[in-house]
Amino acid sequence: MELRNITADEVEASLELAMYAFQFKLDENELEQAKARVNVEEVWGVFEEGQLIAQLTLLPLQTYIGGKSLAMGGIAGVSTWPEHRRQGAVAQLMVHSLKHMRNQGQTISFLTPFAFQFYRRYGWEMYVEYKAYTIETELLPPRSPVDGTVKRYSELNQSLVDRIAPVYERYASRYNGTLARSGDWWFQSIFKRNQGYVAVYTDAENQITGYLFYKIDNREFIVHEMVYLTPEARQGLWNFISNHDSMIERVQLKAPSDDSLSYLLSNPRFEQKLIPYFMGRIVDVESFLTTYPFAPTVEQGNVTIAVTDEYAPWNEGVYQIEFNENGHAVTKYNQPNAVEAQISCSIQSLSAMMIGFKRPLELRELMQLQGDHQAIQFLEACISAKTTYLMDFF
Repeated sequence: MELRNITADEVEASLELAMYAFQFKLDENELEQAKARVNVEEVWGVFEEGQLIAQLTLLPLQTYIGGKSLAMGGIAGVSTWPEHRRQGAVAQLMVHSLKHMRNQGQTISFLTPFAFQFYRRYGWEMYVEYKAYTIETELLPPRSPVDGTVKRYSELNQSLVDRIAPVYERYASRYNGTLARSGDWWFQSIFKRNQGYVAVYTDAENQITGYLFYKIDNREFIVHEMVYLTPEARQGLWNFISNHDSMIERVQLKAPSDDSLSYLLSNPRFEQKLIPYFMGRIVDVESFLTTYPFAPTVEQGNVTIAVTDEYAPWNEGVYQIEFNENGHAVTKYNQPNAVEAQISCSIQSLSAMMIGFKRPLELRELMQLQGDHQAIQFLEACISAKTTYLMDFF
């Protein structure tokens, strides 16, 4: 087997495999457009006798952790021809991707799984859930006067992106695991993937503080994105949705896992589902911990964590994190007896904890974080409590 990037001559073979694996069809025009969008440097394939048998796409992205934008490797399009499955091709791709991301300075990686248990074996762990709401029209939030206004746009152009992108970035940076979006990402992955309208909320000071990206289909108001910076903007956007009451029967939208909409409604008995979504993984523990935005703390001290990682052996070792008035410093010990570890865990548990999906004390209760209770409490105080969220798909 040979593992390498695909060439320009192999783009059509790559798309053919993707269409078969993910069960979609492209007509001739769509196929040409898709071929033009493929960046061969992002697509890695396993070849047998010159034929593509398995592939994945590795996207250079940015994600927010603790309000800080970090380089992230987004894995997408993992696919294999059925006659070549369970022969180690995907394992080769996953191991190669980890090495490549490390070399590129991407200290963390996200992917959407077809099966969580499959990717857990390679060190990824669930890092985000979201709430999926279906709200009947009569249960919508009541209208309430606001000082701002809403303007609707049907043309999704660069000028509109320039106006709402800063609002998105301020909103997204409040969470862990959201994407820091490029201009191209807005058009290729947001607007083209989900057609519709944009409604923009502008406050009394003429500042944009919220927007909706939505469509109306079969008497349903489907919200692709609802972003707001203030309670007033949230109310203004809900007023706008409620003004469609003669056209729609229900509203569908996604929200962060800690969203409080049901608490705010007079009748909270509408359909709410908690959906497991993406998985995350620390690629380079030492670099990630070194740049990690720990919570400001008056406590000075240190904690030592032993990490196991079968598929990225450079991560195995004991990490001492020392906190002082200037921040923190990380020292890695490769020899198991070089320093005593107060805490031990797998790369999966470490990833879930540092991204913010699970807290240290919770992981201790789940028996996925072992060690000294005081050390775990100290670590609990050092990691900011932020909800994980992701509005994108790749």
